[in-house]
Amino acid sequence: MSESATYLITGAGRGLGRGLAEALLQRPNTTVIAATRSQDQASDLLSFRTHSGSRLITIAIDSRSPKDASLAIEKLVHDHGVDTIDVVIANAGISKAPTPAAETPIEDVLDCFTVNAVAPLLLFQATWRLLARSSTPKFVVISSIAGSLGEVPRYASPCAAYGSSKAAVNFMVRRIGRENESLIALALHPGWMQTEMGNAAAVRFGKKEAPVSVAEATDSILTEIDQATRETAAAFRTYDHKELPW
Repeated sequence: MSESATYLITGAGRGLGRGLAEALLQRPNTTVIAATRSQDQASDLLSFRTHSGSRLITIAIDSRSPKDASLAIEKLVHDHGVDTIDVVIANAGISKAPTPAAETPIEDVLDCFTVNAVAPLLLFQATWRLLARSSTPKFVVISSIAGSLGEVPRYASPCAAYGSSKAAVNFMVRRIGRENESLIALALHPGWMQTEMGNAAAVRFGKKEAPVSVAEATDSILTEIDQATRETAAAFRTYDHKELPW
């Protein structure tokens, strides 16, 4: 990657997305494009310490909108002069209360697929022309062990809506990487994090909180992204630098 780098992160208002934005802004010559749903979340990011030569751009992307991603990219190009993006991190995601497949409301399935699977594809379609201008373009999806078909026999939570949407986006990552030889497309499992979503799940399992801090996940995920090649991207990688079955 060139000496300067531009990252776009969705779901940057909280949790892992916020951690990634804050960490990247402390690198030199780095532009961080932080996508959030609300202006309040965006304004809060302005307090981050920024390394000399680096800058923060905030944009609005609602993952439930079929048009927000493309509109945001047009705004980046025309209002901020962004003509290249090196790394896109599709981090925004949702979960639903765990229920067996036979009892899962179809509305939950549709919502999870919209945010967790369709939105990353829309984001890729919107950003691809800018990614293609990078010397080492990377498209990263923050996925989940819940989307691993190989882990289904060992995964305790009956998360039909969430898990199937993550399995779908895993396929999309592999398809995108296969179709674009210059692109490093990777899916990463960030661990069971101490986020609002992760801690809520921990409480359901009788735990005080999730085991992985946002800071730990942030550092590990950035290491995976920094070191990713087309060869390593062929695997479903985890925050602790292991591999999961697809």
